[in-house]
Amino acid sequence: MKFVCNSAELTEVLTRASRFVPTGNTQEILKGLLLKTAGDTLTVTANNLESAIVCDMETHVVKDGACVVEARLLFEIVKRFRDEDITITADDNNKVAIKGSRADFELISMSADKYPDVPNVEGLRSFTMTQPVLKGMLERTVFCASTNESKVVHTGVLFDCEPDDITLVALDGYRMALTKQKTKIEDTFSFVVPAQPLSLLEKILASEGEHKVALSVGSKFALFIMPGVTFYSRLLEGEFMKYKTAVPAEQAFSVVLNTKEFTESIEHVAAVFDERIKNPIRLVFGENGLTISCHGSKKGELRIDMACGELEIGFNHKYLLEALRHVPHQNVLLKASTPTAAFVFEPAETGDYLFMVLPVRLLPQ
Repeated sequence: MKFVCNSAELTEVLTRASRFVPTGNTQEILKGLLLKTAGDTLTVTANNLESAIVCDMETHVVKDGACVVEARLLFEIVKRFRDEDITITADDNNKVAIKGSRADFELISMSADKYPDVPNVEGLRSFTMTQPVLKGMLERTVFCASTNESKVVHTGVLFDCEPDDITLVALDGYRMALTKQKTKIEDTFSFVVPAQPLSLLEKILASEGEHKVALSVGSKFALFIMPGVTFYSRLLEGEFMKYKTAVPAEQAFSVVLNTKEFTESIEHVAAVFDERIKNPIRLVFGENGLTISCHGSKKGELRIDMACGELEIGFNHKYLLEALRHVPHQNVLLKASTPTAAFVFEPAETGDYLFMVLPVRLLPQ
């Protein structure tokens, strides 16, 4: 195998692919990237057996071939070249040479024959959406997925597809995030993708523009196809919680707050939070406005002047902040029925996002 490419362009491809290379105690071959040349294309593949990514880039191929090179070492070498053309050659003795204008390197490669194949996705149902929309939906849900393996299906994100709508849902035992968008879909189906690879996918999706991503779903794997990138992930099996019935139908209490002001207020009071005591953030809505407080070895208290009803409720402040930081709107609508029922956050301007969190029981002060 021999090809010539721009070092900056290859660095960008290696950055994407390396995210999916497993770390820790794993097969040595999986710590590598599969480099394969054919025609005028270099293909870089990372495969951790749960998910895989295939990145293509146009290059000048002198000789077709394939090899596997340790991902970390290859990335560290290539990124240090200037924005210049480099030549990469792999011979039959498992040696890889990387040559630039001022530096030469020689690495030991592994056989491409031992690298696992990417999944063959069959029985497809497909639809297309823009990358920025999918990126935003993942940002607002992935963080909420469970890390408890006792209910494996909840360690993923539910894609609930209906004609012209897609809803993403993630939850653990204490909170739930839900986001919904209009998307042209011709069928009704659902599937669950593990949260960890989705968090990596979110990082490589475009944040603006009209770039498209095509989603194809088979019986065991999902496929996300973008220009120059194909991402595969296995699906999780099991029955996902019936999220539609989890949201309280009626809430006796509701109030609209400025998202930024509310977030900064909680951050301000949480500065005195004592991890050893783990007292919750206390929200007291009353005639004089909203009082946010935290009591422990130290005390913090802050008041927001506003018109609101009466309610006293406690929360894990980290859950509140994670939710508020993912509300992409100026104002947030808070709704609750009782101090012990789930608290619902929604953007005041639109109903495309919902976050629900269970309160913490408050002890007398």
